[in-house]
Amino acid sequence: MRIKVNKFPTKKTHQGKTKKSKETKVPTKKTKSNKTPTKTTKKTRTSTRGSFDSVLQKSHEVPVVIQFFTNWCGPCRTLKPVMEKLAKQAGGKWLLAMVDVEKNPQIASQYGIRSIPDVHLFHKGQSIASFKGAKPEHIIQNWLDSNLPKRRRRGEYSEADDLLKKGNVGSAITQLLQMLLSQNPDSPLIKLILALQSMGKNNPQAMQLINEIERKGGQGALAKRIRDLIDMDIDEKDAHTPTHSPYNPAPTSANAKIDLNNFSKSLLAQLVQDMVNEVRRSRGVQSLNEDTVLAAAANDQNVYQMKHDVLSHHQNNNHKHTVQQRVDSFGGGFRTVGENVQYQGMQVTEWNNRIEIIMDTYVNTARKMVENWINSPGHYKNMINPRFTYVGTSVGWNPENNAFFATQVFGG
Repeated sequence: MRIKVNKFPTKKTHQGKTKKSKETKVPTKKTKSNKTPTKTTKKTRTSTRGSFDSVLQKSHEVPVVIQFFTNWCGPCRTLKPVMEKLAKQAGGKWLLAMVDVEKNPQIASQYGIRSIPDVHLFHKGQSIASFKGAKPEHIIQNWLDSNLPKRRRRGEYSEADDLLKKGNVGSAITQLLQMLLSQNPDSPLIKLILALQSMGKNNPQAMQLINEIERKGGQGALAKRIRDLIDMDIDEKDAHTPTHSPYNPAPTSANAKIDLNNFSKSLLAQLVQDMVNEVRRSRGVQSLNEDTVLAAAANDQNVYQMKHDVLSHHQNNNHKHTVQQRVDSFGGGFRTVGENVQYQGMQVTEWNNRIEIIMDTYVNTARKMVENWINSPGHYKNMINPRFTYVGTSVGWNPENNAFFATQVFGG
């Protein structure tokens, strides 16, 4: 059973593009209802606040998992089919409901929804567990197994037990570590151990875990050591040397096909910035100059979004909550600032120990990013704003979701 709760009809969005309003992380302003009623299907029911209350009432009989989302949120669209698949596999042991926070701002405010996607598990009318971001299927399944009522002591370790029966000790250890990480997602120690366990077998996952660890103190030094070992392992297995290596510089051709094991963030970021300037010149607006302070603020937000699998203009940090605060924290100097963000899922292929984006080059990827912003009124307004004279651009690849995150910070 799947229940969708919408207070108003769903607004049609541009397919394949992810847009994000500049103003807030989760909009709370009420929107006007369209005259045309929303179409419904047999699998989805559109209803009012009263129906949401009935969903909570249903949680007294069976656990209900609610995903808070919006239609323009890329990670939300990535997570939705995963949740639907798990709900179908559960066979009625728990139910799935979808709540559009733009159409139901009071519900979002009631449960403190500040970033999306945000998933809550309800039991007897109360939220008893939650997670944020588009997590992999196995992480979500472990979360469900750990938190579903009456199932916390049953079946939680069955997968690891099956692996041990087959003699796969290493895989069983990895499974148990992933369960532990799902319960303690911010633990650097678990990430270090799991990265070591994954190294050589799943280098992209190992590198992703290492990149999530703060580079300070003993844990930072150990993370750097593991990162070097991962690079060496890739060198031995692949003719391509990683981007960090001085022996094989990053690609310089805009028409080069993107190889994620030798990915040049600087090339892609420069192409994005050049194309934005082309748009400005076509509108009679002067080109933007690159600024190191704005670049640092853009990179800081981009790393935050990839780490938490969210698309947002805010951080859960009192000193870096807004774009103005982030710019000021890196040196400031701008009276007016703006920010564009986006998430772009890509189709990838893996062969000969290399991960490549299918049939896409640096210049095509950059063009898609800029077109996404052009098609979003808020982002386009920032792009051609004559008050902005400087910019910082950051791009990054999130292997967990096979997606690019991009952030531009403007200043004037």
